[in-house]
Formats: sequence, C-alpha cells, structure tokens
Amino acid sequence: MSLMNIAEQKPYFGANYDVGYIGFTVTKASFVSAGISWFTKWDALPKVPRPTHCFIVTGADETVEAFPHGVARGNLSSKLADKDVAVLIRRPRYYNTEMGERIALHAAEFVGEKYGYWLVAMHAVAGSIVGRLFSTLTRGWFERLVTSIGDKKQQQMCSEPCARVLQMEPQLELLGILQDPARTITPIELFTDPYCFEPPEYAVKLTGEIQSSKS
Repeated sequence: MSLMNIAEQKPYFGANYDVGYIGFTVTKASFVSAGISWFTKWDALPKVPRPTHCFIVTGADETVEAFPHGVARGNLSSKLADKDVAVLIRRPRYYNTEMGERIALHAAEFVGEKYGYWLVAMHAVAGSIVGRLFSTLTRGWFERLVTSIGDKKQQQMCSEPCARVLQMEPQLELLGILQDPARTITPIELFTDPYCFEPPEYAVKLTGEIQSSKS
C-alpha cells in the first residue's frame, strides 16, 4: 500500500468513530514521539502519515492508552484541542457493536500497567541501521529476539495493547501484521496494515469538537 485515503471529518461518535476503534496520533513536539518516529522511519510509506502513538477508543470521549506514566484511561477531546496533534481513526475489519465491546473490555485489563520504556529502547536497537541489517539477514529473528528481551511483564508501549486487543478477536488474529508478536508491532505498522482494518486504505482524520451523534 503506497497511498492512503484520509477523510477529514468532525468527530461524530457512533458514526465515524466508536467503541473498539483504534486511534493514532501524529505529534509535532514530543521527545518520545520523535524517538519512535526515528526508529520506525524504515516502515514509512509514500504520502502516508507516520503516527507515533496509538490508543483504543472505549467511549465518546474515553480512551485506553499507554502514557509515559503507564497505561490509563485518557480522553479524545484533549488530543483534538491540541494544535500540534493530528488524530487519525481506523475501524477494525469485521467490526460490529459486540466486537467493539469486547475490545473495550480487553483494553481495560491493561489499565494500571507500566509504560514499556525498555521495549521502546529495544525497538530503537532493532530499528538502527545495523539492527535492520541483522533482521533482514535473519528474516526477522533479530527483531523478535531484542523485542522479547525488552518485553517486560505488565509493561506496555502504546501499540502493544492496541495490537493485543485486536489479536484477541478470532477473525483478526491471523490477518496482516497481527500475525506477528504484538511486542514487535509499531504504531506506523499497525496504522498502515491493509488487512486488519476496513476499508483497507482508508482512515478518518478527526477535527473539531466531539458530537454525540450525527444529525
């Protein structure tokens, strides 16, 4: 996939985003996001945004996501109000209300866990020039090895719980990037995957204040 259709819309809960959708942010000013952007540069596709953070939508203005202080409930409105943040939303493939509720319930299980700084560091190692070379020569074994070292129990980097809740859905667990261990999946790899979201090459950029329903 070299191109993605991004539709810019006002956020209407229940219409262009809902419980169980996966959100992504592209942030101008953040030390962590700058680091993630650096080691995921190899995965960037032409004319496609490069998100450095992702989260799970669990309500009209509620999310579950990995913050620097740990996995916690957040809100969407603060992201929409931040002029340095672009919010992108994708709908899981085969989505229905029941799937959304299951995803939200699984997301809640991660709340309270610590942020996976060690895993982010190991991604930086795997994303270096030498790391990419070793991963290519070993058909991904090197990346799987270093991320397994950094994947500490009850510690999560942002894309890990997002990937895990999708992998818990039998219809999704063997699709695209979700076939890989969740610890190896980066925000940009999840965002650009053409198999686990629908439509395959479509995302919504939310702008403005949240609406409860579309009139």
